[in-house]
Amino acid sequence: MRERSKLSYAMALLPDRLKAAVLSAGQGEREKITELRLRRGRSLSAVLYGREYFLTYDGRFMNSFEGAVEVTAEDISHVSRLCALFSARDGAGLHYLRGRQPRRLLRNCRQRQSG
Repeated sequence: MRERSKLSYAMALLPDRLKAAVLSAGQGEREKITELRLRRGRSLSAVLYGREYFLTYDGRFMNSFEGAVEVTAEDISHVSRLCALFSARDGAGLHYLRGRQPRRLLRNCRQRQSG
């Protein structure tokens, strides 16, 4: 039985629109993703080969944010809700994976508190 990839855990948390963009990338490139970065009002980005790239709707990794998928407040809220549900259900937190923590795969997934 093959161990579930760290990316598949992060993908389960993403809204459909962001998930579709990541899935549009080639499988070889997806396997190289070490981190997904979600920042409200900014472009979806991924770290590959130690560098940050912006991800377009058609799955291209770009140096420029032009044409990249924008992360909305609703996207952050969606991920935050699922993080909370996962933590409450398993009691182990978002990054539970066979007793160890996959580092830096999904970063900045919490919504900023206003006030």
